[in-house]
Amino acid sequence: MRLVCIVVSVSVLACSGKSSSYGSGAAAGAAAAGIGGTSGTGGTAGIGDTSGSGGSRVYPPAVCGDGRVASSEQCDDDNLNSGDGCSPTCQIEADCTCNTGGTSCSCQGVCGNGVLTSAEACDDGNIVGGDGCSDDCGSVEPGWYCPAPDKPCRPICGDSLRVGGETCDDGNTQSGDGCSSTCQIEPGPCMSPACVPQCGDSIVTADEACDDGVANNDGAYGGCQANCEFGPFCGDGVSNGPEECDDGLLQNTAIYGQMSGCTAGCRHPHYCGDGIVDTAFGEQCDLGAGNSDSSACLPTCMVALR
Repeated sequence: MRLVCIVVSVSVLACSGKSSSYGSGAAAGAAAAGIGGTSGTGGTAGIGDTSGSGGSRVYPPAVCGDGRVASSEQCDDDNLNSGDGCSPTCQIEADCTCNTGGTSCSCQGVCGNGVLTSAEACDDGNIVGGDGCSDDCGSVEPGWYCPAPDKPCRPICGDSLRVGGETCDDGNTQSGDGCSSTCQIEPGPCMSPACVPQCGDSIVTADEACDDGVANNDGAYGGCQANCEFGPFCGDGVSNGPEECDDGLLQNTAIYGQMSGCTAGCRHPHYCGDGIVDTAFGEQCDLGAGNSDSSACLPTCMVALR
């Protein structure tokens, strides 16, 4: 009779017609080992049990945000943030696309749809500027904050900028000084003479264009006059102060290349031939009237190569 000896994984020697099994599976190629079932490669053998080749690998349940796209998920970018293309429930967000594996997404963004994407600074559900969110959703306007997408933006009371429903903003949120803690003009007598709005109190009211306070209402260029009307400024139609010209706000529209008119900055427009080298507009040289085909500077304001 022939004696068969098998060495198993924990160094136990089984010699006879009986089998012993320790660790994971039996040695490959050992068939019909005594009483019990047949053990496949990598399987677990036990009395009366049969294991298939390699066994079955069990994955942990899918969790949104783990960076692995499961059957119930359209994407998984390893976070639970919204607005980055993949929602907190691992679904592809509107106007967004993801790579083939669904682990990286990007958004084009549609301004005014109330959905804030990575391409937008805000989206209050409209494309109207002046309400806190710019008309292209690219910036939150000065004096405002936008708490949530598809919700109205709100004025920041106390920042010295009067916007939206504010009737005043004196740079603080204290009541009793003429402007309340919610930036509304306080009516009637109160704790300070400033409670009666007047020109020179640094509070711009509905009937004032500006108010820099008594000391600053000096009528200087770009400032405020004593009657709380704007002093001279670029766009008032009068050339004054540092201005080269001023045709008025609606007429100061000249741009580079025009030989007449006035720019939005109250300057004469530049052009090739004005004797000023405008490298920002591609000029390499500018000799003014000296630009010619025979000079060092061509009529196109490019250096002649000879």
